[in-house]
Amino acid sequence: MTLRPSVPTGGGLVQKVLDWLAAWPPTAGIGFPTWEFAANVVLFTPLGALVILWLGPRHMSTALALGFAVSIAIEVIQGTWLAGRVSDPRDIVSNSTGAVLGALAVTAIRWRTRRQVTADTYPSP
Repeated sequence: MTLRPSVPTGGGLVQKVLDWLAAWPPTAGIGFPTWEFAANVVLFTPLGALVILWLGPRHMSTALALGFAVSIAIEVIQGTWLAGRVSDPRDIVSNSTGAVLGALAVTAIRWRTRRQVTADTYPSP
């Protein structure tokens, strides 16, 4: 998706969801920029999760650095070689945020699982 020659426009599922959100007063303010930011966060969440799964929970900074580096590379390619695309610094922020959230999620799940195993193995008297 990030390296397509152009951004898909018009109709489609995204537009239908945005129209549905616009029709409901509590979510009426959610437009394409918010949708795009959230999609970029979700897109990079697995990257951060994989870093922690492969390297361990002490590599949170590695997850952030890798998310940041990959995002910069994508934005440079979009701005340099893809005429129909535009580089956007907000994408770097959202992608890096996604990587960190993925790393935090895996770290929290591992911590909770270890805590539960310890409690089951060594019950309180």
